[in-house]
Amino acid sequence: MTIKLLGIGGMGLMLSPSAKHLKSKGPARFLRIHDRGKKDERRNRCRQAWKAHGADIVHDYESLVGDGDYDGVVICAGKNADDCDIFRSLVPHIRERKKGRPFILHLSTVSAGFAQAAYDFLSAEGIDYVNYPLTGGPLGAENANMLILASGSESLYSRLEPTLQAIGNPRYFGESVTAGAEVKLIGQLMVFNGLVG
Repeated sequence: MTIKLLGIGGMGLMLSPSAKHLKSKGPARFLRIHDRGKKDERRNRCRQAWKAHGADIVHDYESLVGDGDYDGVVICAGKNADDCDIFRSLVPHIRERKKGRPFILHLSTVSAGFAQAAYDFLSAEGIDYVNYPLTGGPLGAENANMLILASGSESLYSRLEPTLQAIGNPRYFGESVTAGAEVKLIGQLMVFNGLVG
């Protein structure tokens, strides 16, 4: 069964290549993509790619959530502070219209503390949450070989794994909701220490 997704950050360098890597009848399909409206040649190409995928481009969270008939929201849009505002604005619309128990797949690089706080907050709202930071940069996303550092609910990971394999190389680090963020931090420290050396 194809997973029905909504996307925030779909014009960004890391999520936008998913439009070409995911087939409309594949493991997942994006129904709607939130567009913050910035205009340039690259983002215009992203918009066209999402439309070719079959996604509608929308400009507010109410339209993104629509009638609540979706499985999950993919967020790949920023860092801790940016994503706080996204969650604060998005969750009331999910709460009002959700059907069943949706999930948020958070692909942004955030702190372990943010991942834990988001998990606690969303669990109380009846929303499943996982944070899978990405590594490999825009080229890795474009070539579908970025590393996806997954952790949290094993059942949700199993459900998402075919989709993740279509856009990159997922690695699962166990049920701790913060493990992906911690592994990303360790990698960043190793690179930093290598540069200092």
